[in-house]
Amino acid sequence: MKRILITGAGGSPSTNFVRSLRLAPEPFDLVGTDADEFLLMRAETDSRYLVPPASDPAYLDVLNDVIDEEHVDLVHAQNDAEVRFLSDHRDEVHARTFLPSAETVRICQDKFLSYERWHAADLVVPETVVMHTEADLQGAFAGFGGRMWLRDSTGAGGRGALPVHDLDTARSWLDLRQGWGRYTASELLEPQTITWMSIWA
Repeated sequence: MKRILITGAGGSPSTNFVRSLRLAPEPFDLVGTDADEFLLMRAETDSRYLVPPASDPAYLDVLNDVIDEEHVDLVHAQNDAEVRFLSDHRDEVHARTFLPSAETVRICQDKFLSYERWHAADLVVPETVVMHTEADLQGAFAGFGGRMWLRDSTGAGGRGALPVHDLDTARSWLDLRQGWGRYTASELLEPQTITWMSIWA
């Protein structure tokens, strides 16, 4: 039976992933890790391990110890920090990761770089600009018809994202989040959105 290690196993995205794997015709043995002891209790994996955060110097050694002890075949990372860490250290991880190239991971974890690549490839994507100055803000607000979506160029789970319908709110949000030069403004697409996940081989 194949053994898959899921990082961030107590979070909702990992729970969705685990439940999807449970529907597969061939069973998997699932190992969960999480850096949060309380979230770890929510993990629906067959075994669970508390690990340091990916920013901790001991993270790789602890993860590899779990991989070796559980005879893990594949590591599936959920949160951006662990995806980036595993991408940067893929040759040191004791199991497959099925990640795309490190450059692709870097681009995919930056919303504006992703937008630029997709736009250059003639994919239909919401118009997006970086908020460097007040002029950028006013131009985007006018160009997007008086409503737009502000969000941090990096991070997941909608971190720091806010739909805005007036300039004062947009300006205040950028000031509060210290987002000038880092936040993007995009066309506001509502109310339906889609999230998708992929495994790369």
